[in-house]
Amino acid sequence: MPAHPFLHALRKHIRRIRKGAPDLSRTCRQKDLHELRVELKRFRALLRLLRHVDPEFPYSKVNQPFKLLFDQAGQVRFWQLQVKLLEKTPGLPTLFANRYHMYTHQRLRRARYIFQETAQHDALPRWREMKDFFQTSLKRCNPGVLEGYFNSSRESALRIVGHLGKTRPAERHEFRKILKEYHLNRQFVSKHFDFDPGPMPGLPADVSLLDIPFGQWHDLQAAGAQLAEDLKTQTWNADVLTGGAYVLRVWKKQERALWQEVRSVLERLL
Repeated sequence: MPAHPFLHALRKHIRRIRKGAPDLSRTCRQKDLHELRVELKRFRALLRLLRHVDPEFPYSKVNQPFKLLFDQAGQVRFWQLQVKLLEKTPGLPTLFANRYHMYTHQRLRRARYIFQETAQHDALPRWREMKDFFQTSLKRCNPGVLEGYFNSSRESALRIVGHLGKTRPAERHEFRKILKEYHLNRQFVSKHFDFDPGPMPGLPADVSLLDIPFGQWHDLQAAGAQLAEDLKTQTWNADVLTGGAYVLRVWKKQERALWQEVRSVLERLL
């Protein structure tokens, strides 16, 4: 009996990740890092789907090595973006720019080293080590259980959307994660299980309407949080700190504008 297409797709995901990570570790190109993280997000979304349909699926055991790679690749990309955001800041104070440029490159070199150590070693599990877990959980993927997964995702997202004006950054991050996971798994389930849960009610069928400004907001929010922490913990002189406070204000203003853009899209749909 031929293997279910679901298993073929999972196998391809794992092989692409295992092949791409060592190659990428030698260059750490920002575009390629982003693509690796997108692949890891697709895989993580599928694992979360299995966790929902099968309470016995060993999600943590399977996901942990991939999560480590995802987080470390994310750190490299974060510091790459931090450098770019700094360079694009209007009216950038010279003293702060020089100091923070050195600091961010030090952090970037460290992040690249840690990522390379993980990506170059054969730390990711092979398909044959995990396929039995997937085969067992696959048997529980019927339309009723799948519909329950998507209903749960909708409820979680709409609870957050219901109080947009009072959301904290952590809730906004969670909402973005739910929205992306729902979209990825809808595509996957529609293709491999002949079951389409439909778009999330009250939200755009085309998630790119939100994804671009939401992604930009996410990057700026994280950048500002890091800079605020750096200004508190680093022993820089008063002139450097004053320049840093200016940059933080600029980033926070841009962050608020992006969040209003995301919020306006959502409010037009509700």
